[in-house]
Amino acid sequence: MLRKVGLFVLVVAISPLALAQDDDQRTTIAVMDFRAGTAITQEGKQIDVDSGELTDRFITRLTQTKKFKVLERKRMKDIAAELELGQSSYVDPAKAKEIGKMLGASYFLMGSISAYQVTVEHKPVPFTEGKFTKIIDGTFVVDMRLVFTETGQIKHAE
Repeated sequence: MLRKVGLFVLVVAISPLALAQDDDQRTTIAVMDFRAGTAITQEGKQIDVDSGELTDRFITRLTQTKKFKVLERKRMKDIAAELELGQSSYVDPAKAKEIGKMLGASYFLMGSISAYQVTVEHKPVPFTEGKFTKIIDGTFVVDMRLVFTETGQIKHAE
């Protein structure tokens, strides 16, 4: 449920950028990889939070609106490597204009995902002996920023 609300808030927040635009005039957005941390389960075990799926969902949802030109992640990673940004999802405002120009993006969408109240459960697989499935459930908090590449200014934060 939290994911759906986050995706809805994202689309509503940036929809003014895309009002009544045809294909050539759509706003171009580069969705950077969201930073992710680790979470502690109820048993005290540390697990990694995978932000790749969340980033992919944002890209898919933004593309499905047909209101934005969304850049391919592979291209962004190539440019990030060229500019020696490494794996960082943070874009220095001083470099935002240069990166935006290289990518052809007007905006960057970036952020982080944190996990709270994570539970891990093992349930038996029906009609099998000794096989279990691992179910991970939790509450996630997504912080995101929409940054204008010309100035590095944060236009919206959620």
